[in-house]
Amino acid sequence: FVGGVQIWQPPSSPREVLLATGKGSLFWDVSSLNLDTGECRVAERNPMSSWGGILYMVGRLLLYFSKRCLSLGFWKGYVPGVPMIQWFPDVHRNYEMRGRLEVTLFPQLSMYFAVKCVHSRTWRTMQSIRFEDLNMQLLGSGAASGTLRMDFSENGESVDVHTCVGRDTTSYVRYSIGGQGFVERELLANDKRCDIEDFVCHPQTREVEAVNFCHERGFTVTLDTSIATDLATIRDQLKDRQVHVTGRSKDNLVWIVLASSDTQPGDYYLYFRATGEVQHVFATRPTLEGLQLAHMHAVHINTRDGEDLLCYLSRPAKELVSGATPLVLLIHGGPAARDTWGYDAEVQLLCSRGMAVLQVNYRASTGLGQRFMQLPYGNIGSMQQDISDAASWAVKEGLADANRIAIVGASWGGYEVLCG
Repeated sequence: FVGGVQIWQPPSSPREVLLATGKGSLFWDVSSLNLDTGECRVAERNPMSSWGGILYMVGRLLLYFSKRCLSLGFWKGYVPGVPMIQWFPDVHRNYEMRGRLEVTLFPQLSMYFAVKCVHSRTWRTMQSIRFEDLNMQLLGSGAASGTLRMDFSENGESVDVHTCVGRDTTSYVRYSIGGQGFVERELLANDKRCDIEDFVCHPQTREVEAVNFCHERGFTVTLDTSIATDLATIRDQLKDRQVHVTGRSKDNLVWIVLASSDTQPGDYYLYFRATGEVQHVFATRPTLEGLQLAHMHAVHINTRDGEDLLCYLSRPAKELVSGATPLVLLIHGGPAARDTWGYDAEVQLLCSRGMAVLQVNYRASTGLGQRFMQLPYGNIGSMQQDISDAASWAVKEGLADANRIAIVGASWGGYEVLCG
């Protein structure tokens, strides 16, 4: 199948779920599944989920190539997006599918954001972006890459979109849906340094209440003032830790909170909104309590061509070493990924053996804007130069022994090791 698994549970019918399904097709329909009877019916059909739809698409492709050939390549049209690879429901209209992501292959692989208008009931293309410019995940969230989403207003006249169109870093933007097309009305959330990581939503209405970003560390921008005091109360009681609201009760009075840091893998707490009490529930790794663990520090390294690399340096405790130490360059995979501040078991293992660890967000890393992600296009050797520059910086700063430097990585990081 094309696309990822999507599933929704409308509050008005809790015994029925909407989910992406496919039967004899490469593309998802949206079906309604009754959990009691097992009955499954198609609620929204993908044009490419039937042989008729596939033949129609093949015909459009043939027409496209015919026009290109007859014009000797001068005709610059495109094949309109047809295959749907992701759906977006309108929670104010009983989870009717009003948004979808379409894909077209020619003249270049591109994604099209389409919206169904409330009055005309027709699908209209909102915006498009080339796949190579897509600076976010379609489904599921990688580190600071965020997840594509569409949120429709109650009157149906506007839509809030997490998009990577129009700005270097991803943004959450409100667009009007009207006769003049899709017009940007308000920039709800954006940070010029980094991309959106994920969203904090109301447990019932699914309205976005806050937006999480990740630069040197994670931080939250609150959109709904009704929860601003709650988030501030939690942060005040869980100082020096990153806080994530992972769950909320149906009445929204009790929250489940995960708090973590560079030396704490994570503790779970219950937050009671009525009293402001934060109650510890359990630690995810209690055997680490009381142990001497290494701290992780964000550092900025200038490359030979003037780029700024956001990296993370972890050093053994002062009691274990002093001065320049052996250094391990720990290279993340991807390369569409990034390192972030927080507990890392591999880093702690190396530091406990007297080695410093430098994690390098080399160019092509995600979460730091489209320009930075695309820097090595056509010159992947520049990624290796970033890693070399990071090692030289550590030696120059007196942090690493130039004769004892190792490089470790997996996936794309393993490729960089072989180039190393």
